[in-house]
Amino acid sequence: MNNNRLSTNPNPIILDDITKSELNNLIKSDPLINIDSEGRAMVISEKKYIRSTYIIKVYFLNGSINYFTNGISCAKSLHVSNNTITSRLNDGKPVKNKEGVVVAQCIKRIKVYSSLKSS
Repeated sequence: MNNNRLSTNPNPIILDDITKSELNNLIKSDPLINIDSEGRAMVISEKKYIRSTYIIKVYFLNGSINYFTNGISCAKSLHVSNNTITSRLNDGKPVKNKEGVVVAQCIKRIKVYSSLKSS
């Protein structure tokens, strides 16, 4: 058993006043990123999305599911273009290869993390 885990360690962490003050300032500060409804994170000051804040979940016709960390790896696996992956993520239609054969029922963006605060 790991006695150093925070959830099982009976010794509480004691913070000094400076650390407590810094933590309170951090908690009260304005956010640096904004999370949209699809789980993508945008740096507010730059108005640019941070890459790889979501994964791609692929639903196959046989009922199996696979996950990809980016559109390029998903496209290579399904033998389609990255533009096709982007289009199907946006419209939710089945993914078809060059021959018109459906290779995936649908693909979706899945949040990699979730907000600590409920809105």
